[in-house]
Amino acid sequence: MISLFKKLQHRLFGPLPADPDDPMPYLRARPPECLAGFVATPIDRAMDNLDGHGSRWNTFFEIRCACGSSDHLVLGYYVINWRNKEVFIGPLALECGSCNKVTELLDTAIHGYNGRLCEGGTTLRGSGPRAKFKCGTCGVQPFAMIVRFEYGAEGVYDDDDFFRRDAQDVFDWFTLLGRCENCQRELRVTDFECA
Repeated sequence: MISLFKKLQHRLFGPLPADPDDPMPYLRARPPECLAGFVATPIDRAMDNLDGHGSRWNTFFEIRCACGSSDHLVLGYYVINWRNKEVFIGPLALECGSCNKVTELLDTAIHGYNGRLCEGGTTLRGSGPRAKFKCGTCGVQPFAMIVRFEYGAEGVYDDDDFFRRDAQDVFDWFTLLGRCENCQRELRVTDFECA
């Protein structure tokens, strides 16, 4: 018999995962809110040496513009990090290669574990006019985009080990992969810790 509390939770937040120890079906069916401006399709994908915390809970989404195009220019900031290496950081946006619409993608001040639960996040952020991400071979080109979100138990469960209803938005790591439309190479555009 389902308790009144469980019925109320279901009505307010939707169904819980069938197996709370395996949140993947729940997470794959609910793209994070940072993807709300895109058409996000869950895909199966191997980790292929991606950074992160080593969690087994990773979701991948292929993203398209609302117009249907998969070609995007990536907008963000080139900065020199503490290792004296140039990196590409956010806040990130994508400019559609077909309709030219600019859609915000990720801002760590409001998205991810720290942005959602720690009021403002902690990841390095750029400011001012954004630059367009460049393929190392072809320069500025449109890219077909895949995003990856990694989840740790702290994001999937709240302090009392109850399943978090907004678990899809409390990711620990973010990775943006792009396939250059010119040379067809897949590049890691950026990735960073969000917790």
